[in-house]
Order: sequence, then C-alpha cells, then structure tokens
Amino acid sequence: MPDWDEDSPKLRQNLTRILQEIVEQAEQREVPTVELARRWQRLFMQGLKAEPRYVGAFRGEPSLERTFANGNGRTARLWANFIAVRYGLPPFVRLRPRPDEGYSEAGIKAMQGDWEPTAIVFRRLLNRFLEEFNE
Repeated sequence: MPDWDEDSPKLRQNLTRILQEIVEQAEQREVPTVELARRWQRLFMQGLKAEPRYVGAFRGEPSLERTFANGNGRTARLWANFIAVRYGLPPFVRLRPRPDEGYSEAGIKAMQGDWEPTAIVFRRLLNRFLEEFNE
C-alpha cells in the first residue's frame, strides 16, 4: 500500500504540520478558499511516494463528489477542524484513521440533506477530544 494511503510516519508528520497551520489560519480569521484546500492537499502529499498527478490535483469545485484524486476525507476533516478553530473550538476531528462513532453514516445522511446526524457525531467527537485532553 502506498505511504500516502496508510498511517505512515511521514503522513502523520505532514498532517500535524497542516493542523498547526490551520490553527494559525483560523485564528487569523483567514477566509477558507479552494486554493487553501489545494495547499493542504499538496502539504499532506509532500515527501510521500505518489504520482505527481495526485498531488493537489483538483477536479472541480468542492461538491459532494470526490474533488481530489486522493485524500478527500482528510481534506473534509481539515475543513471541519479549520471551522472549529475559527469559532474557538479545538481541532477535534481526527484526521487518521477516519473517526468512527457513526462518522461515515452521518456523512451519507448529510449528502442526502440530513445534517442532524453530523452535528451529533461532531458533538461526540468534541466531547471525546475534551475528555482525552483533560486526562
């Protein structure tokens, strides 16, 4: 399995660096843009064994479809953390591995127009983050 699609040390290092940037950008009230998402893509693929066409390859405007060739879920979780920090919360959505606790099911419901399960899952993720932080 390529190191860009597993929990490799380099991928973890890249994601940590991006989260640090996200905190700074959100605290500065930077406006989220498509270019920002492209940058996150390039950063988390940096130094990983990947075909150049996958690095930051953007396939159109953000939508319910898979916008990037790889890393769509991670990018969505980066957006969630960006928004959380922008509104004074910690970056509580785990990037790797994908969160459990109903996260995937809530995403499916959200794509069908039902956002309530997403709010419930995000509340659970935030509570878990705060519990672990306070331990």
